[in-house]
Amino acid sequence: MKIGSRFRRVPARIKIQIYGILVIGLFLLGGASWGYDSASSNLTGMATPLVQLPKSLDFEPERPVAGDAIRVRVAFETELAQRTPLNYRWKVNDQVIRESMSPEFVNPTKRGDVVEVTVFLGDNRDEARAFRKLVRVENSPPSIKRNDERMDENGQYIARFEISDQDGDAVTLKLQKGPEGMTLDPEKRELRWSPPNGAKGTFPVQVLAADSAGAKILYSYSLTLK
Repeated sequence: MKIGSRFRRVPARIKIQIYGILVIGLFLLGGASWGYDSASSNLTGMATPLVQLPKSLDFEPERPVAGDAIRVRVAFETELAQRTPLNYRWKVNDQVIRESMSPEFVNPTKRGDVVEVTVFLGDNRDEARAFRKLVRVENSPPSIKRNDERMDENGQYIARFEISDQDGDAVTLKLQKGPEGMTLDPEKRELRWSPPNGAKGTFPVQVLAADSAGAKILYSYSLTLK
């Protein structure tokens, strides 16, 4: 009798243990499920989409100068991602200047200004789905043009130059190339040359304009005598 009663109680313990394991297992599985949902949901309860990283963010021009229109080009790996609507926030020296859907920024800038663009992915301006890039406005080269070009009554060639600099820097002129005997007066910004008798043909001329900040431009043209 004792042996039989012991034998009958063993299955009861096993059932209780199995039941307890099942209850604990269900509880753990339920907790794991709740934790996963909580970690992967946003405030609206929708699953947070993965952010598609741009392949590249580039400025055009790459090295802008004062007065340039600056454009940002965003490229993605896939064609589907390339169709993502984008919004742009433009800053100059950390001050917000413009927010729009246009990738082009047209605004007065000066040498040394820092232009920053924030690109938002999607129609809403979610900071978590934004990418930034900045560029510094560089020194612009001077501009030069030739005017009042003529041969005077003595057969002397005269050409005067008009120069300007968008950054307001002082500009100097230097004759780099010209026919023998040609001279440049940097104060008057004037070229003079007395061609020898019977001189004919085409003569290359080069004038270098340099501003005080180091930007240069080489102005070239050809002088033809017939």
